Amino acid sequence: MVGMKRIGVAGPALVAAAVAVLLLSGCVAASPKPSPPSEKEVDAYVSHMLDETWKSSGLDGVMERPAVKAGPVESPEEFSENLTDCYADAGYELMGYSWGSDQGYRLSESNDVYVDDPDKQLAFYVCLARHPADPVQSGELVGDAQLSYQYDHFVNWVIPCLRASGYSLDYVPSRAEFLETGGYYWGPYSSVANIDSPEKYDALTALCGPERIEF
Repeated sequence: MVGMKRIGVAGPALVAAAVAVLLLSGCVAASPKPSPPSEKEVDAYVSHMLDETWKSSGLDGVMERPAVKAGPVESPEEFSENLTDCYADAGYELMGYSWGSDQGYRLSESNDVYVDDPDKQLAFYVCLARHPADPVQSGELVGDAQLSYQYDHFVNWVIPCLRASGYSLDYVPSRAEFLETGGYYWGPYSSVANIDSPEKYDALTALCGPERIEF
């Protein structure tokens, strides 16, 4: 966002008036926040992450994937501690790992070098299976109802507020596109090409609302 030119923007009083008009006209209507992902959705996400982890481990096709009895999902703090302890019990020190929905968890050394030791990879996978992270608490998993609510927040509040402030957006996805990508790859503030400093970004989010809703 730094280094981009900013076009002229409306003054705070004008923006506040425009926002008030939106509210009074009923263009922005508050609605109850939707329920979090169901237990079924959580289980499906955890299973997906383990599938992708196994594919990324280098063990797929080399050995039979172990059947591991999984425990209940754990908070981010519990997950980090239990994963480290479990890996230590297997005789290894956990140096680092990364994760993403398209790759699962990837084990690495302290210098971010991928680990290709099959014994370490197997121990890592087993520990992950035994101690699944709660994707809702970590913010990794957001249900479709929540994503739809987030999209409504963007369309009904954030985007009109940005435009009333004199900003234009490069791109706004359809609801279907937003839901399909899990909402991770687009936000209205990142689509504004002329927010040229952190201070201006902070001022805009204070006026138009946060980039993401806390569910």
